[in-house]
Amino acid sequence: MPVTLAEAVLLVLRSLAPYSQEPEPETAAELDWRRTQAAICITGAAETRARGWSRERVAASLVALGEAESHFARYVWVGDCMRGPVGARCDPHRGVSRARTAWQLHRAACPRAWSLPHGSTAEVCAAAECAASLLQGAAHRCRNRAVSPEAGAFSGYAGISCTRPGSVRRARRMAALESQIRTIMSRPSVQSLNVSPLDAGLAGSPGPGPVPPAVALWAGPTGARSSEAKWR
Repeated sequence: MPVTLAEAVLLVLRSLAPYSQEPEPETAAELDWRRTQAAICITGAAETRARGWSRERVAASLVALGEAESHFARYVWVGDCMRGPVGARCDPHRGVSRARTAWQLHRAACPRAWSLPHGSTAEVCAAAECAASLLQGAAHRCRNRAVSPEAGAFSGYAGISCTRPGSVRRARRMAALESQIRTIMSRPSVQSLNVSPLDAGLAGSPGPGPVPPAVALWAGPTGARSSEAKWR
């Protein structure tokens, strides 16, 4: 069977370097569980929230956004932002973080995610859907004011401006990730990637709570790539 979008997204997520400034260590199994959780939710958002973008582009945009906004850090994932390094505490105000999830959504931008437990699959999936809709909405709003609709998507996601510094870099990163996803999916089967199988979906994982229907996901390549700094 051809490589699925969920499998390709998981492989891409596994190629990212873990965040280097976690306040407490995370086991390899815990990290991989979160990546599997993210892959399922990103794929779900790409399948249901594509508005003029291909599902591969939506998935790539969510990976690029999460990488730039939070590095998919565990402390952000579980809602422990104030333990993170100064300057990376989820838009704090008077000691309280105002953004949550890997995509750094404020309450008004995604009330559904804010109503759910930190780190739950339901929260992650709700946030992925909100982020996908916001990105594509910003791309449309900024289509004639930014260098490109894709750059406008990342700029407009963060605020009113369509020309925010760093947005072009994020758009380029998204394009590279989309190319990577499409290349992986062009392979005739997961087995052709020379990877080892992982139990379907999140079954048997160390993560908490119920999970959505199982999706066949597989282990990805070793080796990591540095994440880009937020808005640098």
